[in-house]
Amino acid sequence: MPKDTFYRLPDEKRERILNAAKNEFFRVPYGQASINQIIKNADIPRGSFYQYFEDKKDIFLYVLSEQHDTIVSAVFEKLSRVNGDIFRLVDFYIDKIAALYQKENCARFLDTFLNKETCCVIDGIIRGEGIYDCMEEKLENKLLEDTDFSLYDMENDEEKRYFLNIISAVLRDSMRKLVRIEVERDPLEICDQLKKRMLFLEKRFRKIS
Repeated sequence: MPKDTFYRLPDEKRERILNAAKNEFFRVPYGQASINQIIKNADIPRGSFYQYFEDKKDIFLYVLSEQHDTIVSAVFEKLSRVNGDIFRLVDFYIDKIAALYQKENCARFLDTFLNKETCCVIDGIIRGEGIYDCMEEKLENKLLEDTDFSLYDMENDEEKRYFLNIISAVLRDSMRKLVRIEVERDPLEICDQLKKRMLFLEKRFRKIS
C-alpha cells in the first residue's frame, strides 16, 4: 500500500496519480501495465513514484482497495433501495456483472486478474486471507443491520449469521471461478449458474406470504 509520503500529497495530486493508475490497469492486462505510462499520465518524475509506492503491485493493490471502498458503499446504498432484500441485491449485481463482461473495457480490466501473480492476490482475498479477514466482520455486522430478515424464515441471530455465511460462500465460489486462470469457462455461464444457486437458496429461506 502507499507510503506515508503519498498520503501527505495534496488531494489533487493524489487523485491524479490514482486516476493515472486506474486508466492504465483498465487499458491493458496487469502484466502489460507500465509504470512508465502511469508516471507519464500522472505527470510526475519516476523517482517520485518510488517515494509513494514500492512497485507496480503496490499501486495495483491500492487501486483495488479504493475500488473496494467505492463498491461497498454502492452495495449498501442498493440494499437500502431494494428494502433490505439480499436476494434482490445479489440478483441486481449478477445482471450488472454479466452486462459489464460484454463491454470491452471491463473485459480488459478483468484480464488483470488472469495474471498468475495477481490471481493469487485476488484469490487470497476471496478465500478469506489477508485483507478479506479484516473486511469480513465489518461487512457481516453491516449486513445484519441493513438486511430485512423479516423476509426470511429464520428464528434468531445465530441463524441470521448462518444465512449470511451461506450467501457469502456461494458468492465467493462464483467470484473465484470468474478470476482464476485454471477455470476456462464462459463468464456468462458462471453468472447464470450463480443465479440458479441463489434461486435455490431463496426458495429455501424466503417466507411464503
